[in-house]
Amino acid sequence: MKGYAICAENRNILLHAEVYYGLAADSRERKRVMFYKDSKKPPYLPNRYIPSLKALRAIADAMNEFSEYGSYLGMTLRDAYWMEEETGLRNLRRPLPYKPPLPRPLAPKPFEGSSPPITDPAPP
Repeated sequence: MKGYAICAENRNILLHAEVYYGLAADSRERKRVMFYKDSKKPPYLPNRYIPSLKALRAIADAMNEFSEYGSYLGMTLRDAYWMEEETGLRNLRRPLPYKPPLPRPLAPKPFEGSSPPITDPAPP
């Protein structure tokens, strides 16, 4: 369940964040894809995520692994139930599928040296 929760949180960050392409404060020499998502807790500042392409690929692969694991686990349990119901035999079960390792959650990068970008103009 923990792996599924991590995958769901990563998915929500990537799907619901604002996406920017440009120079990040910590990578002046090359452009990066940056994700900004508002915090739901005080002080309600945006969270900044700057994953590498390799990290994004690892997130996608982890989501796929957990999806396949969940599907195969469900089929294994379903088949075990129906084999017992229809034949009365309990020993015809498949082994449980390999459980993938826990994925790494996306972690926000702190704003260093400057305040986060302002989304609304300050009042006069």
